[in-house]
Amino acid sequence: MSRLFTIKLISNTKDSLVYDIWDEDRNEYVNQIEVSKKDFSYHLKSNQKLSNSYESSAFRAIKRAISMNVAPKEYSDGWG
Repeated sequence: MSRLFTIKLISNTKDSLVYDIWDEDRNEYVNQIEVSKKDFSYHLKSNQKLSNSYESSAFRAIKRAISMNVAPKEYSDGWG
């Protein structure tokens, strides 16, 4: 079974990007993540550490976006 996550842009400032993370297979909200553009540190709205594949995959995608100096309004990817 494949799994699909989507991140939706909430905020783009000079210091960070904030995205909502969604489980697209179930159409469920997973969490919100803020990632620093300077050092890739992150803060999750409801957890202290990345705790599932959706959060870790979203974090990797956001780090790639920051490295490419882009902030997509929405991005989806999956595995499995």
